[in-house]
Amino acid sequence: PQISGASEITGVVVEALTGDTVNILPDGVAYDDESRLKKVSLASVRAPRAGNDKFGKPDDPYANECRDRLRQLTVGKQVNVTIHYEREIPMGKVSENRQFGTISVGKRPDVGEVLISEGLAVTQRHRDDEEKSPRYDDLIAAESVAVAAKKGVHNPGEYKKSTVNDLTNPQKAKAYSDTLIRAGVLKAMVEYCFNGSRFKVLIPSENCSIVFALSCLRAPQ
Repeated sequence: PQISGASEITGVVVEALTGDTVNILPDGVAYDDESRLKKVSLASVRAPRAGNDKFGKPDDPYANECRDRLRQLTVGKQVNVTIHYEREIPMGKVSENRQFGTISVGKRPDVGEVLISEGLAVTQRHRDDEEKSPRYDDLIAAESVAVAAKKGVHNPGEYKKSTVNDLTNPQKAKAYSDTLIRAGVLKAMVEYCFNGSRFKVLIPSENCSIVFALSCLRAPQ
């Protein structure tokens, strides 16, 4: 298939946009705006879709869990990407040319296979004339195991969505602050960067998200 740009990318994943799409900062590229990032979706992998609050559409079951798992596997880590094909993806009134590939990190040759094997995503069914991942048979095999084990999206039981306590509201944050202070050092994941000193972070152990500002540091707005 015809690929625009490089078919091989190495770099660091800076954001998990959805359960099957990430933003990557390629090696040797200095970040100054989002145009420097490469958006890549996992080839032949379909993650549960996030909802749309504007239209009152809820998340698909396991959408958050899949995105969080992809974030754990890739964000902040050096990855190798092989692009296999491209698609025109509708984005409202316009469309974007999206690249689809296999992302390997560490000893994991395909993070998409990890998501599928854990029941957090499924294998994308393609038409006979469509390009697909060269590891398609491995993805199908991983899905078969997940189906047999009734993992994640293959579990026939009722899905119970995990709710995160949103403490980005100042009043709620103040009421909860003593609990977080007593907890001491906490592990958190950055969900959004407002500027160089202020972030929205998720604290899994406390099941909450907060706005976090670095002390004694002022960043340009």
